[in-house]
Amino acid sequence: MKMKTIQNEHYKKLCSAIASYCSEEEAANCFAAMKDASYDDENKTSVYEFDPDMEVLKLDDFSQILGAAHHKVIKSKYPDERGLQQHTPSAVDAVCIDENNNWYLIEFKNQKIDSKVLGSVKKKMLGSLWLLFHTYSLSGNGMDDITKFAREKVTYILVCSRAKNRSDAMLIHQKEEKGEHYTPNSLYGYIDYYFKDVYVYTEAELRSFIAKFR
Repeated sequence: MKMKTIQNEHYKKLCSAIASYCSEEEAANCFAAMKDASYDDENKTSVYEFDPDMEVLKLDDFSQILGAAHHKVIKSKYPDERGLQQHTPSAVDAVCIDENNNWYLIEFKNQKIDSKVLGSVKKKMLGSLWLLFHTYSLSGNGMDDITKFAREKVTYILVCSRAKNRSDAMLIHQKEEKGEHYTPNSLYGYIDYYFKDVYVYTEAELRSFIAKFR
């Protein structure tokens, strides 16, 4: 099946913002299929391996580029300092924007979702928001009120392996059957505070999300 591409003006604006900061080759490498964005280097497998597939921004890859560029600037600004360390913002695996300008930040976890994993997820939540809005401001597309925008337009989706999260997968399915989403208790506090919504999918729900995405 042919991979879906996102053609709406809002996503294209984000792509332009990324391209304005990178070389042409770097920018091209920041976009890939959802399957590639879900790849687990440690276990050499992708969390999402279904069709349909869809092109997304690999925000964690862009974070590496921005971190390296910033480090170069800092070294030139402080040439006499030794041992300067590169700061790379924590970022999610994938970002997509629909035709109604709803932003989706997607993080993949090919492991059991426990308190330790959820702790790392929280770090990526805020790092990703900062990275996206910082990049927008660098490209001359800054927003007047980014916190308001995030609460109204940005959703965070954690996609976990169904095989490794059987009990959570059942809760997710039950919620989706009722037209609702499953949110772990420790993540409820981020809804209407940092994000419009925060919830968990397995690869099966993500497949449906991609199929309906416009």
